[in-house]
Amino acid sequence: MANAIDDLRYISRYGYRDPWAEATNNITNSLLAYAKSKNDRDVLIAQVEQRREQENQRRIEAERDDVINMARILPSDEVGDFLRGQNMFGPAVDAVIQNSDKSKIKSDNRQSLVDTISNTKLPLDDRIEAANEGFLNATTSQDQVYFNRFKTNLNQEKLKVDTKNSYLEMGNSMQSFLGDDQEAYNNALEDDNIVLAKSILERAVTRTGNTLTGITSMYNNIIKNNRTITEKAAIGDLPIEMKNKSDGEMDEFERKYLSVIPAQYRTNNFSESLANWQLNTKAKDLGQPKPQGRGKEKPTVDDAKTQTIYKPIDGVSEGNIQLPNTAMVSLINPRTNTPFPQKFTSDVARRMVETGQGTINKNNAMIEFEWATRDDFTAAGSRAITYQSIEKPSRYSTAGMQNRNKRITLRSGDEVMDKSSGKRFPVVIDQPPRAVSRDDIGYIVNGNRYNFQQFINKFAKPMYDIEETEIMEKTNDISTGNFNVISIEAIQ
Repeated sequence: MANAIDDLRYISRYGYRDPWAEATNNITNSLLAYAKSKNDRDVLIAQVEQRREQENQRRIEAERDDVINMARILPSDEVGDFLRGQNMFGPAVDAVIQNSDKSKIKSDNRQSLVDTISNTKLPLDDRIEAANEGFLNATTSQDQVYFNRFKTNLNQEKLKVDTKNSYLEMGNSMQSFLGDDQEAYNNALEDDNIVLAKSILERAVTRTGNTLTGITSMYNNIIKNNRTITEKAAIGDLPIEMKNKSDGEMDEFERKYLSVIPAQYRTNNFSESLANWQLNTKAKDLGQPKPQGRGKEKPTVDDAKTQTIYKPIDGVSEGNIQLPNTAMVSLINPRTNTPFPQKFTSDVARRMVETGQGTINKNNAMIEFEWATRDDFTAAGSRAITYQSIEKPSRYSTAGMQNRNKRITLRSGDEVMDKSSGKRFPVVIDQPPRAVSRDDIGYIVNGNRYNFQQFINKFAKPMYDIEETEIMEKTNDISTGNFNVISIEAIQ
């Protein structure tokens, strides 16, 4: 036992190592060194690969930035085709391409409109229509100004052509007045010298002595041209200055020729004076003497006559009327006392009435029907066929806050108006108990049944109720020289 201990002490003192342990340790160290070397190599390879990917990503991003910068300087309608050529993909790119395609369609359409407007060989009406379309479809203020300038210039050009043609037609109808001046008159119009043509015509009328026919023809032509200018100025196709100029020319004509009308027909109003002159002349031409008094006969009562009175619907007072935005009205030209040929929307009509350019023709003013939530029904969200009231809404009401008039439910027995003929009829609304949609409801007018769409296409709500009041014309003859006194009294 002691020898074994001594041997261990010896081995420990002189550094004896177990060869198997040494071999095992060497193998372990070698394996660890190999593992570290392999790890270092893998890390190095990964770092190189990462740097390569980063460089590739930077290159891709740089190329993408170049594409984006290039796309930014291109017109919006060319961006889509450019991006497709770069093989770029993704939701954002797809959205940009889609918007570009829409811009391209608009751009192509815009260029087509510009080409039409600029083509002087095309009819003026086609060019004006293209300018109107461009103005209505403009998406930028620059395009609105651009097309509005075209629209105004072309309408001014058309007005010159129409005015010239109106004077040519008048000259052809008044050849007997012009006589030898016909050629000079036509030459003045060919040179677009309307002022000279007017002067030649007025001189010819004075020379022939047939003043009534001549003045009537010239005045009707002035009214026709003024009406055209007024209508186009109201919708913005012509500048308001042209309307003011036309009004001034009409005023000048009326002042100039009022004194020419014989005194017995003359009033302060030119058109009224001219009408008096025309009516008296027609009576003479037909051999119909002016009515004379009955001498000393007793006062008599002639046949009863009727007077038409227009009252705003639903008991609204005249002073509290506001045209609803669904109104379609005809206006009367206050200068000529004749209706304009077309109907006006509420916005245009309101501006014309406020500026004194027109008065409402109460006989056929109407309101379009609409399927909407009604304001005169307690159940929330209830929808029905309605019309907007003509009463000005309170600013704090639902209608006032929604910038519209109050919606009133159309009911059986209400009066409706045929849009084309202006005739009025009561309506019967046939609504089944279990009606699900508006198409289940029928509207019976004058014996005919209509569905919703047919009904609103054909009929509207009149803005005014009509009342016929009977009056009696009582004639009192008073022998005072050659005068007859006639009074009109309403039956109480």
